Amino acid sequence: MIEFFEKQPIEVHDTVTRVPPLIPGEIRDSPMVTGRYLNGRREGTWIWENEGKYRVTQTFRDGLVDGECEILRAGKEPFHITFVRGRVIEANGQKVSSPLLEDLAQNAIAPTVRAELERPRDESFLGVPLDDAMDMLDQDLTALHVIIDSRYCNPKLEVRQSFAGIDLASAITFLTKPYGLDCDYRYGCLWFTSADQAKVNPTFQLDQRLKEGLLDSPAVQATLAGDVQMEFLETPLTDAVQILKDSYSVPLRIDHTANPDLPLTLNLHDLPFQSALYALCELHDLDCDYRYGCLWIAARDDEVRWSDPTGVLSLVPPASSKLAQVWNQTVPEVYADDEPLVSVIGKLAAEIGVEIDRTRIDDPDSYPVSPRLKNLPFRHVLGVLLYESGCRCALDGPRLVLLPPQDHAANSP
Repeated sequence: MIEFFEKQPIEVHDTVTRVPPLIPGEIRDSPMVTGRYLNGRREGTWIWENEGKYRVTQTFRDGLVDGECEILRAGKEPFHITFVRGRVIEANGQKVSSPLLEDLAQNAIAPTVRAELERPRDESFLGVPLDDAMDMLDQDLTALHVIIDSRYCNPKLEVRQSFAGIDLASAITFLTKPYGLDCDYRYGCLWFTSADQAKVNPTFQLDQRLKEGLLDSPAVQATLAGDVQMEFLETPLTDAVQILKDSYSVPLRIDHTANPDLPLTLNLHDLPFQSALYALCELHDLDCDYRYGCLWIAARDDEVRWSDPTGVLSLVPPASSKLAQVWNQTVPEVYADDEPLVSVIGKLAAEIGVEIDRTRIDDPDSYPVSPRLKNLPFRHVLGVLLYESGCRCALDGPRLVLLPPQDHAANSP
């Protein structure tokens, strides 16, 4: 009789079989195993024994470990692990806890992901790099995405763990705990990191905009909710942003605080754009925000909350003015390449038929901008142009006035 587990044939003779080691713990030598199958699943008491080294006794029901697992090792105290239907509960009388197990207990994980985490696993990793081990686990998990946070966790760390008949969440707990690692669930991904960084989730300024109801673009809202594919390998930030803009028609810009040459690495498929963007930013110590109708990627600074330096967001044109009429008018396209702000604004004013005072800018050839904007309201176009040039605006009655940067104005005679 031949049965297949772990893609290897297992010869079964009555109730004795010889198999690769599949128990919680660091087992390097193939043991003699006594046990039986019922309808293709382990059932009843199974014993793994390597004479003179260790003896492991487990009880299976419907292929899942259920009850107490006893591990006896030469020269060591007995070790007992308690399982309920494949889920680890206690080890030597102490509750076994992990961020992933806690999220499952609190129903804080999406049902499709939960189903994957509750699937029983039989695996044996004997000196396998962590990233390869995760690839092996990930091969048949359709609803899960795995990220190894290389800032705190070495992807090439060799792991030695074996387990049988336990659910994936418990298997991950066994796989990480001995190495000072942990795994939590964030942005729709299993996130492997150091134990002290688990559940340390940064906040993004975009979250605050969403809570405040300031994300006023239905197109951006739809993009954030839609699925995305991100495949970047040491891709410069500026190239990655252009790829996303071209692929998803999303207004996405790089803030001057971020390094445009920063190399990005991420491979995610079929995740909401917002989740994948958060994962990309967290892995590379970046922030994301919504300003002037666009998504922005900026350097992370948890001590400083961004505020509008241009004056656009607080400006309210007089109700009867021409400016008020065009304030929310969609501008089909604004394109320039290192063109002075005064020139770009002048063309824009002529296009939409509104008067803009540009005389306060002393040098009309200064403050070059390179906008590539499509289908944004005039007020957002104005905000992008002023923000990227460092300039400001104000009202003089019903008329819009361009102003130089604050430091320039302060130093003017």
